[in-house]
Amino acid sequence: MKQSAIIRIVVWSLVALVLIGVLIMGLNGSLSFGLPIISIGQGYTYPNSERYTAGPGSVPSAGVQKILVNWIAGGVEITACEGDTIEFSETAPQSLDDNQQLHFWLDGDTLRIQYTAPYKGLTLFHNVPSKTLQLQVPQSIAQSLQTLEVTTVSSTLDVDGVGATYTKLETVSGRMTLAGMACDNLDVNSVSGTVQGEGLTVGSLNSENVSGNLRISGQFTRIEHNSVSGQTDIISSACPERLSIEAVSGTISITVPENDGFTAQYDSVSGDFRCDFPTTSEKKKATYKNGGASFDFDTVSGNISIHKQS
Repeated sequence: MKQSAIIRIVVWSLVALVLIGVLIMGLNGSLSFGLPIISIGQGYTYPNSERYTAGPGSVPSAGVQKILVNWIAGGVEITACEGDTIEFSETAPQSLDDNQQLHFWLDGDTLRIQYTAPYKGLTLFHNVPSKTLQLQVPQSIAQSLQTLEVTTVSSTLDVDGVGATYTKLETVSGRMTLAGMACDNLDVNSVSGTVQGEGLTVGSLNSENVSGNLRISGQFTRIEHNSVSGQTDIISSACPERLSIEAVSGTISITVPENDGFTAQYDSVSGDFRCDFPTTSEKKKATYKNGGASFDFDTVSGNISIHKQS
């Protein structure tokens, strides 16, 4: 496997072990009241915190080009809505004081949402409430944002009908569900969680999964995916021009319709290669028709399958 991919896999694996360990250590028998934030030295901080406002709210959608969200413990739900304002609120199993409420800042053309007020100090853990963010984006801008970035820890992430030219979604220990998104570039990073998606229209998909499955469908032009310990299942309504997948301990299934041709090159340790299309084959290479599209597979302990969409 490529050296850069191996480095990424090792790094993500270490991140998963550290964060999962932190979560386990922080549980104190009051899980319904929250999960811990690491608070060593600087604690949980973010720049320009004095500019943020506590609590739910709304901002005019006109002029907003970027939405950035950081969330810990609970869930994030992002949906398209009617109207001309971006609205955001949260639900929690208990009342929240100002410091525990979400904090937001309309920074020019950028809406920034933080989980809580900053916490500073030398304590190792600080309990924060488990809560769910509801973020509603008007349909008029839901598919035309420049940037959508969401980072979560121990939270589910659901995005329906909202996308951006550049969309970056990151989760640690939480399920991710995507639907009806249109993105020129979609980056998906997940540790210890399943990623599911349908109805996606993506120019370039770049995804990394550690200890979790990826199951997505839609139309993709280019795909790059790296996986450790998880199944990969991608269905594309158009044959991608470029596809590159590297996986350790997980099967790969790709489904594409009839097309003008592709060249599939594969390198597998302890795994088989199967293809529904009538290809001409040589060692670790299969060509269909003109061989125009490029498919690269590199796996350890996992089968590779290319299916023909009926």
